[in-house]
Amino acid sequence: MRYVTLAVIFAVTVLLQRVALADELLVTPEDIAAEVGQKTVHYGTALRLKNVASGFHLHSHEVKYGTGSGQQSVTGMADNHDSNSLWTIKEGQGSEPRLYTQPVRCGDIIRLEHCLTRRNLHSHEDRSPVSGRNEVSAYGEDGDGDEGDNWELVCESQPKGELVKGNMSFHLLHVLTRRYLFTSRDLDFNARNCGRNCPIGGQLEVSGDRDRSGRTRWQITSGVFYIPKASSSSDEESSSSRDSHPDDEL
Repeated sequence: MRYVTLAVIFAVTVLLQRVALADELLVTPEDIAAEVGQKTVHYGTALRLKNVASGFHLHSHEVKYGTGSGQQSVTGMADNHDSNSLWTIKEGQGSEPRLYTQPVRCGDIIRLEHCLTRRNLHSHEDRSPVSGRNEVSAYGEDGDGDEGDNWELVCESQPKGELVKGNMSFHLLHVLTRRYLFTSRDLDFNARNCGRNCPIGGQLEVSGDRDRSGRTRWQITSGVFYIPKASSSSDEESSSSRDSHPDDEL
């Protein structure tokens, strides 16, 4: 009996140690947010963007609008881990190519390329299907589009030229139409406005709005961040600055 008791005590001790270790390794959304908040955003980073007011994420997929332009639809998605909510940040159409070592700054003209379909976040004067605002779509082939893909990154509290960090709030102003990227929980796709078998039911319309507001405010929630390699000497600076490596996905 003594040996059985000792064995049970040992087994319980090991189990408690494993539980404690699991608790230490558990990554919560708060942990991810804290880690993302420390990151400097570089060109080439793949990001998930959340609309602050609605809590929904910028999303796209191989579903075309049935009205307006007929281009690939862009919506707001509740799920925060869907692979169709990843967008690569890159330089604006007509700009000099940016390297992975170059940080994004407030006031930059950027494009957001949908990672899975390789179409760019786009807008124009066509009307959106639910609210009648400016339609937002995904446009182009293999990352090539036109000037309708350009957006100005307007930081909420920081001046132009400030480095963009993961914890900043910002607005995306469409350069050609001067409309802000907008969504709202009031503008969901449902059986009334999208049909009984709506492929995007429960998701939100994303559109361009004339006014800057809380519903045009966005934040980065996670992504794959590029961290430039540190050079060991000034002689190596020029060559190593061309290299970068992706950090773990957050």
